Amino acid sequence: MAYLLPFREENCSNKRIYTEIQRGPVSRIKRTFVYRRPIRIRFGDPIPVAQIGHPGSSVNQIVETLKKTYESLFPSPFMGPA
Repeated sequence: MAYLLPFREENCSNKRIYTEIQRGPVSRIKRTFVYRRPIRIRFGDPIPVAQIGHPGSSVNQIVETLKKTYESLFPSPFMGPA
């Protein structure tokens, strides 16, 4: 049986990764003042692929199911109540 493993990465971007790798004075200042929050990765429970859709499901139905599942597992702290 195949599973999907939902995860959410927070406080990370390509700019931050490049800043961490570089050793110049600007990068040092950015690491100290701009990118202070720790990188965080959260994982949800594995979801059986069979639970997401069935052979007759359309792509849009599967995408909507995945989106709702992800948003219920990892609600955005920036979104207020609907």
